Amino acid sequence: MVIDITHTIERTSTTAEVPVIDRPRHLVGLPAVLRGTSRVAALIAIAIGTWVLFGYVVRWPTAVQLHPSLPPMYPNAAVGMVLGGASALAAGSPRRRRQLAGAAGFGVLLAMYAMTFLLHAVDAGPTVLEALWPDDPFVAATTPVGGRPVVETCVAFIGVAIAGILLARRGSAHWSQGLALGCVSVGFGAVFGFVIGVDRVSLGSSFLVVGMALHTGVGLAFVGLAVLLARPTVGLFALLTHAGPSARLGRRLVAMVVLTPLALTTASVLLERSVPDNTLVRSVMVIAQVLVLGLLVLVPLAAADEVEQRAERVLVEARAVRERMGEQDVISGAIAGLALTRPESPPGWDVGFRQSAAFAALPGDSCQLLVHPDGRFLVSVFDVAGHGTAPALEALRLRYEIAALWRAGASLATIADVTAASVTEMDTIATGVLLAVDADGEACEFVNAGHPPVIALTGSSADTWGRTAPLFGLGPVRHEPQRRQLGRDVLLVVYTDGITESRGADQRQLGVAAVQHAIRVHESAGPQAIADACIDAALAHSHARLCDDALVLVLRRG
Repeated sequence: MVIDITHTIERTSTTAEVPVIDRPRHLVGLPAVLRGTSRVAALIAIAIGTWVLFGYVVRWPTAVQLHPSLPPMYPNAAVGMVLGGASALAAGSPRRRRQLAGAAGFGVLLAMYAMTFLLHAVDAGPTVLEALWPDDPFVAATTPVGGRPVVETCVAFIGVAIAGILLARRGSAHWSQGLALGCVSVGFGAVFGFVIGVDRVSLGSSFLVVGMALHTGVGLAFVGLAVLLARPTVGLFALLTHAGPSARLGRRLVAMVVLTPLALTTASVLLERSVPDNTLVRSVMVIAQVLVLGLLVLVPLAAADEVEQRAERVLVEARAVRERMGEQDVISGAIAGLALTRPESPPGWDVGFRQSAAFAALPGDSCQLLVHPDGRFLVSVFDVAGHGTAPALEALRLRYEIAALWRAGASLATIADVTAASVTEMDTIATGVLLAVDADGEACEFVNAGHPPVIALTGSSADTWGRTAPLFGLGPVRHEPQRRQLGRDVLLVVYTDGITESRGADQRQLGVAAVQHAIRVHESAGPQAIADACIDAALAHSHARLCDDALVLVLRRG
């Protein structure tokens, strides 16, 4: 932001930046891992479906049902695995065409299993949808209609198909991941039921239903994972993997929600099989459920207390930062009032002044004009490296040191030497012009330490007073002032390189010639018009985006 300074410096308000909550360090690489896992899961689902279809082609019972005691995977389910895995790979791709292909594949999957679900709902007999089931089955069907997957499989495929379409169309990530998680739950629940030995014939009190084939459950879990993990930086995963307190609470609750039913179901089945007294089993399970429910209450309470304490600490820190920012505003205002004011005109001279900051309300450029009781006056213009509060404070220090030395009657060479030592002590660099004008205004002496040349106009003649020494801050240097005669109508222009080095859209600098042209054009309008013209030329050339602070001081002998 460019802040234009003419007679006074306007204070600018600071805008507090909202902190971005990033992932904790141990979760930084998690999205890449999850995307890789998604692709692997899709390939496994494709492999499972292909394996079963190959089994049907070559009449290989082991590929179709894994073991004679287990139900077979139907051909429709195998086609769903291949289609779902391939569509998940395409839908998760960043390329638009592949996303459209993935959406089309999931659309076919949705239509196929929605129709199968309707056939279950109306209790229909065999249809064309079961055409892949062989006429001479080499494995026995486990459902009333051979080749028609059970309702649980249909519901799981419908859910993952909708989730896949949302994934491919970059729709709601929450709905997509939620439906995919449901598919994973159905598949994992079936596999878990096989592991602990629960089936349709003997369900007991368990909520797990095993109606599908074992490898159908495995394949559904992998298809769901492929869709679930394809976009790990948005949706549910984005809420669970950032570094905020809500994510930590969410991770704990998810772990409890996932593990608690599995633990209770496993304990229920094991107790029912090992203890003959069902009354004792029920009593133990009731006590266990009460304890687990209490734990489910205590864990969120503990996490909420931690969040509350963390929020209190953040609030205290925010208040402290706000107080410090208020102190900085007061300091900035004091610097603006003390250091960046318009210099007073010495007797017999007219003064024009304007300043524009590139990045901050407190630039590193500084200008002062000091009148001695004997009539002499000193002009000091400095450009301290940098922008903001630190360079402004350094420039303020130089102003007070130079003012004290001038009032004490120090020579210009001494003032320049002390200034160089102070800049070196502050571990910075600065360019500057010190110009001491005699009481009668007929002559002056000056020191130019790495600063742009002073422009002196007398009538139709122009002169430039170049550098007499390196810039301040490069170590001890003996400064030897040079003397110049001043005409009756002399015009002196001192400026900083923020004007001549302002860059346009083509990176071309404004240059000294443009400054000299502005001076000539507005010479008759007076010093202030010249100062305004120089700053306006720099702003126009850079499209109001100065890359450095700019300052102009114009003196005309009256």
